[in-house]
Amino acid sequence: MIHKSLTALLTAHCLLLTANAYSLCLQFDASSPSTLTLNGTTVTAWTSVKGSTTLVPIHGASNGWSTATLQSISGRSSVSFMSQDGVSIPSPFAFHGTETTQSVVYVFAIVRSQVPTFRMTLLDAPIDIRLESNFPFVGEGVPEGRGSGLFFQEEQLGNIATYAINGHSTSTFLPSEKWQAVEVTLQTPTSLNALFIGGSIPSPAWKRNFNGNIAELIFLGSAPTLEQRNALYHYARAKWRVPVDYDFSPHSANILRNLGVDPKNVFATFFLVR
Repeated sequence: MIHKSLTALLTAHCLLLTANAYSLCLQFDASSPSTLTLNGTTVTAWTSVKGSTTLVPIHGASNGWSTATLQSISGRSSVSFMSQDGVSIPSPFAFHGTETTQSVVYVFAIVRSQVPTFRMTLLDAPIDIRLESNFPFVGEGVPEGRGSGLFFQEEQLGNIATYAINGHSTSTFLPSEKWQAVEVTLQTPTSLNALFIGGSIPSPAWKRNFNGNIAELIFLGSAPTLEQRNALYHYARAKWRVPVDYDFSPHSANILRNLGVDPKNVFATFFLVR
């Protein structure tokens, strides 16, 4: 009886490990210089931390398009999708690599925008979902009833998402000099090869580029547990000084590693500073 119980327990444990091993986790960290391919300050490729997938501009620098650039903020590198000349618009990025046929359910983004612009786009998928932010006041081309602050919404009806910003369940996005954590949970799993990052792909005339910086992106194939979300908040606070509350855990680094996220020495550095 003990032997059979132990066998069953080991079998269940192996199945759990297998499920975790095949669950999608992609991390793009601009603060790791080796993950960015540059032409001067132009970012021509952004490779995932584990090196299996790359984000690349979908348009070349022509016909009104430009390319995202490297920008250092408080000593850490980030990818800027802001127009450098006020005319050309940085192209959004698309996924290339071995995991692009897999689906994503949850996105954790570390972003910064001091001047959010009308309909700037963080994630775009012409088939699945478009994540936008809109001005709350009435103006030329701006709809009424937006409430206070800017808020993310899906443009494609039938694609539903829930949001959290800095750990709070809200879609309201306010301009800030600080890094902010934006969480997007998709009701319907979305293939990576249908997602675009940092803007909208059809035309630069739409000016839907993310008018700010993206420092880190984490894509998960399933929604994180409360424990995993807490570890992500701990990580965001320690590394990027995101104003997010979390319950301290000495196990955050291991929780993230088991999830597939590389925290490097962030927590060790944080505690030495404190």
